[in-house]
Amino acid sequence: VNPHQEVQDHDFQKLCMKAGRTRVNVPEQASLISIVNPSNPTGGFLERRDMEEWIEQNAPQGSWVVVNESALFWSGPDWHARGVSTKFMDQMARRSVKVFVFHSWAEIFSTGRHLVATLLCPTVGDRERLEASVTPTVPTHDLEYLRRALLEPSHLQKTWHFTSAWREEMVSQLHRLHPEWTYHGKPWLPWVCVDTHDPVVAHDVYKVASESGCPITHAGLEYNMPTFLRIAVRRPCDFMWLFQALLKRHFLASFGSVAAFGRTPDFADGIVVSVRFEHVDELLMYRPWCVEDTPVEQGAPTQMPLPAIIVDSQHNIVLKGHGQLSLFRGWGLSVFPMVAVNYLHPSVVVRSVGLNETNKESVISAAISGHLLPAMTAEHMVRTTSGALEPLEVIAQQIDKLFACD
Repeated sequence: VNPHQEVQDHDFQKLCMKAGRTRVNVPEQASLISIVNPSNPTGGFLERRDMEEWIEQNAPQGSWVVVNESALFWSGPDWHARGVSTKFMDQMARRSVKVFVFHSWAEIFSTGRHLVATLLCPTVGDRERLEASVTPTVPTHDLEYLRRALLEPSHLQKTWHFTSAWREEMVSQLHRLHPEWTYHGKPWLPWVCVDTHDPVVAHDVYKVASESGCPITHAGLEYNMPTFLRIAVRRPCDFMWLFQALLKRHFLASFGSVAAFGRTPDFADGIVVSVRFEHVDELLMYRPWCVEDTPVEQGAPTQMPLPAIIVDSQHNIVLKGHGQLSLFRGWGLSVFPMVAVNYLHPSVVVRSVGLNETNKESVISAAISGHLLPAMTAEHMVRTTSGALEPLEVIAQQIDKLFACD
C-alpha cells in the first residue's frame, strides 16, 4: 500500500506473492505493509511527520512495516532527517508494530549490477534473526568502492547539486515543448515523472526515448497507468539526444512529408555544424521583422517548406529564413527545423546593404545585446569551392540529412 499514491513499485509485492502471501487492499487487515517513499513511478513523497503519522494510524498491532527510502538519498545532506526516525521505530516496537527501513545504496553510488543495501531493524533481536537467515553476496571490491565513496564528500555533494539542476532544466525543456503534460515529483528526484494524459502519446514517447538511449519507464503494463512515464535525469549533453528526438517527433506530427529543395551546393567542409530542431524561445534575432519577410505561402501546411531556417551554431542567431519563421509562427508552430552553421567560417560572408557597414561582430553583438540592427542591413552569403558567392539558403539542402533515417 502507499499512503499518497494509488500505485507504487511492485518489486516487494512480487516477492510477497512469490512467498505465498495474499494481497489485501486495506492496511488494517495486513500483517506486512510495504511503502515506497518517494514512490515509483509517480514520484509522490511524504515527509517524516506525515509518514510516521500514517503508519501510527494505519498499521495494526502485530504487523510489520517496511519503508523503502532508497530514493531519499537524493534529497540532500539532511536526507536522514526526512525519513522515518529510530525514535519512532522504538515507539512503534513497544506497541508491537515493527518498522523496518530499507535503503539501497546501489543507485546513488552506481555500484552496478550488485545490490548494496542496508536494513534498519527495530530491535537487536530482529537484526540477529535476519542476519542468521541472509547470506551477504556483495563482492569485496564493491564494498571497498562504497567505503571510499562515503569517505569522499564531494561525490554526494556533486550528486545533490547536479541532479536538481539537471532535472530543473529537463522539466523546463519538456514543459516548453509539452505544456499539456503534468510533471510530478520533488525537485531533487533522479527522475522526472510525467503524465502525458494520452496513452498513445506515452507509448510513442517511450519508443522515442528508448531508441535515443535515454532510460525511461512506461507505467502502462506493470502499473496500469498507460499515460505515465518516468524519465531518468541525465546530463544536458545526454538529454539533448532525447530532446532532439522529441522535437523531431513533435514537428513531424504536423508535417507528413518534406518538400524537395534545389540543388546540392558545393561548399567547403566545416560550414554546416548540425541539422536540428529548436524551440522558438531558443532563437535570437539580429534585426527586426520587416515587410520583405512576409511569407508567400498561405493556408495550412501540407509539407515542411524549404529553405529552412539557418542559424549561427554558437548563439542560435537567425541568419536566414525570417520569412519561414514568420510562416511557421502563423501556423501556430513553436518547433522548427534548422541548419546550424559555423558563422565564423571564412566561407560564410556578410555583405552590407545600404549605407550601414555591417560585419559578423556587429550581427552577433546586436543579437546578444538585444539592440537590433536596422532591417535589411546585411545579406548573408556562402562562398562555394569554385569561389562564387551564393545566397546562404543554398545550405538548406542539408536539411535532408535530418530525415534520411526515417
